Amino acid sequence: MTRGSASRRATEALCAPGRCPCREALAAGEGLSIGVDEVGRGCLAGPVMAASVSAGLSCWDSEWFHDLRDSKTLTASQRARLARAVEEFAVFGLGASSRVEIDRDNIRRASLRAMGRALTQLARRVDTHAACAFDSAALIRVDGRDLVPFVFLGARSCVFWGSVRQEALIGGDRRCRLVAAASVVAK
Repeated sequence: MTRGSASRRATEALCAPGRCPCREALAAGEGLSIGVDEVGRGCLAGPVMAASVSAGLSCWDSEWFHDLRDSKTLTASQRARLARAVEEFAVFGLGASSRVEIDRDNIRRASLRAMGRALTQLARRVDTHAACAFDSAALIRVDGRDLVPFVFLGARSCVFWGSVRQEALIGGDRRCRLVAAASVVAK
C-alpha cells in the first residue's frame, strides 16, 4: 500500500457518515459545528474572500451534502449547484479583506480577518448576539495552519475567543464536509 492510498483512506474515514467529529458533536447535542475556508489567497490582485458554514443533522443525511468536496476539484456547474444547496439548507457567513488590507497587513492577516468576518456574519444569522452564538459552538474547523483569533462586531470592536474549540486542518476542504461547504460558498 502506498502512502497516498493510506492517506486517502484516512480522509474518507474522517468524512464518512457517523465518523466526522463535526457530525458527532452535533448529534451529541454539543452545539454548533462550523467549517471555515478562504479563496483568493494566491491571487496577485483583488480581495480575499472567506466563508463559514454550519449545517444541521438533516443536511448531513442529504445527497447533496455527500457530494461536497474540495471546490478546486468541482466543475463550475457542480460548485454552483452545491453553493445553492448550502445557501438554501445550511447557515453561512461571508467575509472579505480588500487588496488595501492585504498590502497593508499581509495576506495571512488579511485572510484571518476575512475568516473572522465570515464567522461574525454566521454568528449574527444564528443568534442576534454575535458573541453569544459561539458560546454554544462545539467545534470550528479552519482550513489551513492558523486558527481565527477574533470575530468582528463592528468597525473597531472584536471578540477574542479562547474558550471556543478550534481545529486547524491542512487540506481541510478535502477532509471535512463543512470546510468543503465553506470552500464552495467562498468561491
